[in-house]
Amino acid sequence: MGLFAVASLDDALRNDGLEPGVIFCLKNIRNPVQTDSSYALAPHFLVYVTAEGEVKNPFTATRQVLDSLKKLAVRHTVPDETAINAFNRSTRKGADMQPYQQLLAKAIDSIAGKSQETGVLSLFSRGGTVLAPGESQGIEDFEVVSHLILL
Repeated sequence: MGLFAVASLDDALRNDGLEPGVIFCLKNIRNPVQTDSSYALAPHFLVYVTAEGEVKNPFTATRQVLDSLKKLAVRHTVPDETAINAFNRSTRKGADMQPYQQLLAKAIDSIAGKSQETGVLSLFSRGGTVLAPGESQGIEDFEVVSHLILL
């Protein structure tokens, strides 16, 4: 449902720590994710997952994800035809999105894992717990608002 873009990483961006992968903007639509009160973006979550499936920046590192987006936006003011052509070749013009679906699953797992961690930590703090029995997040609990594929 979400819009997406594709961008190439040049040497300067790689030296800044960016790697091929995907930056997802997800919206929690069911089974609310347990976050601490300082997380201002809920029900939205930004997650940066590398092509190898490593969660480079979880949703708790929103500032780093936004910094990465800013670095990319400054360098790419027009569509990146090279990246678009590479994406179309590797995915058969979007028909084979399996690798990106796997990265999406990693992003959602990282959100669900942090939510469970927050719930467990709340067991040991004043004010009660935020754990809800039987509730856990899965891929059906999120919609993709947008994503940026880094090649």
